[in-house]
Amino acid sequence: MKWRKLKRLVAPRSSPEAAAFRTRVREKAQSYLVTFGQPALAGKLQDAHIVIDLPDVQGIAEKTKFFVGDEDTGVEFYNQMFRVEKWSEAYESQKLIGYVFCPIEYRVAVHLAFRDVVEKECKLSFDKWSWQLAKIPPQELSDFAAELIRRGVETQQAPVPDALAERRTYLESRVPKVRLLEAYDSILGEMGDKFRSY
Repeated sequence: MKWRKLKRLVAPRSSPEAAAFRTRVREKAQSYLVTFGQPALAGKLQDAHIVIDLPDVQGIAEKTKFFVGDEDTGVEFYNQMFRVEKWSEAYESQKLIGYVFCPIEYRVAVHLAFRDVVEKECKLSFDKWSWQLAKIPPQELSDFAAELIRRGVETQQAPVPDALAERRTYLESRVPKVRLLEAYDSILGEMGDKFRSY
């Protein structure tokens, strides 16, 4: 399972394999920062700044070792009677969420670096909404990735979701403000006349 391959690369944290993996993420993030034009920031990033936290696989199937039965079937283990291994394994592989922590000034570069290293080494990809969990403004992430691509770095785009792009365009245009003020046009006029002498 691909998740288990990644899990082996990050835990236990003291293993040489995990340390080497974190170093590869740090080096990739540094190269992204340098390419983006922030070499001083890249020089300050250290392995110790990056903490990778992936949850343990829940082991639903393992937790179903209790007896069930009736007079017709007799008594059996629950997981023998209802074969929970396949659906629990599918559930676990789709619902697991891991986090990568780092100082805020490195978050975009580390996010993209971790995403790219994991995709290359483990053939795992992030869901499109991963930026929400990372609390990274989508436009910031999109702009950073687009600039890396423009400068020849092989990375994936990080497009802003359509709904957010439309909302941003709407909020940044003058139209909403004009419409809002039009609703209060007569009141603003009256207030202007009323307070003109002040």
